[in-house]
Amino acid sequence: MGGKIDCYIDISSFYSYLAFFYLVSNLETLRGHGVEVEFHPVFAGVVQSNADNTPPWAVSKQKRDYLADYETGRAKAAFGKPEIVLPEDLRELLELGWTQKACRALLYIKDHHPRHAYHTTWHYLFHSFWTATPRRNLRDEAVLAEVLAQVPADFAGASTITTIGQHCRDDAPSSSSSPSSSVSSTSITTAADAATTLFTPDDVAAIMANQRSDTYKTMLKHASQAVNAAGAFGVPWMIVRNDKNENKAARSEPFFGSDRFHQIFQFLDLPVRSFELLPSRDGPRGGKDGAKL
Repeated sequence: MGGKIDCYIDISSFYSYLAFFYLVSNLETLRGHGVEVEFHPVFAGVVQSNADNTPPWAVSKQKRDYLADYETGRAKAAFGKPEIVLPEDLRELLELGWTQKACRALLYIKDHHPRHAYHTTWHYLFHSFWTATPRRNLRDEAVLAEVLAQVPADFAGASTITTIGQHCRDDAPSSSSSPSSSVSSTSITTAADAATTLFTPDDVAAIMANQRSDTYKTMLKHASQAVNAAGAFGVPWMIVRNDKNENKAARSEPFFGSDRFHQIFQFLDLPVRSFELLPSRDGPRGGKDGAKL
């Protein structure tokens, strides 16, 4: 037993947010099974266009109406993220979805800060894009810098209260830190106090300077192209590796979407409960053979 989930996501993707939230909330459980999770920022626009694909809400009015009226609400409820707010017209995401700067910032943070800081930044950027009122336009460099300066040190969702004086950066990255979805609160932490925020002003300046660099522009471009080469046509895209054990050789398979975790866990040979339809407590209805006449 054991393996790895490489998860390729973009902040502007609703289903990426759900996939990230589910995985980051289950890091401890997965780690207990020997499964590592790594998040990779990619630019969804490149991934889709290189595969001759379009966002599900971009072309068909029928599909857009179905997503807005039914599907996204069901998904929010299923993943415990009712606070997510979608634009009144999903086509607004075409303008908001230019997240290259934020993705490059995440690449730099991944290289230079502990894993907990990287995951916390992902979570807060998703929150800022999908939950905050008003919605933060991360395409704007000044807005991105402001949001990074406000990241609470222990942000774990819209109900998080950060403990004063705690700072997540430490001497070594930690793979065991994961947000808890059970924190009880009624307020959103957006304090700019240096004692509660994840990054110092110097940190933010370094992140913003490096996200403009050719190094990180090239990294994001190559990462987005590489996931295309691996077969991706959208995000979230996950490449899951089941490490070899005494019975099976190591093997990898791709999975698309935020609603494939039951299949992913089965592929990883993890213990899961199957979805099952139960019989009525009242027994069969209708005639002798259960048929309604």
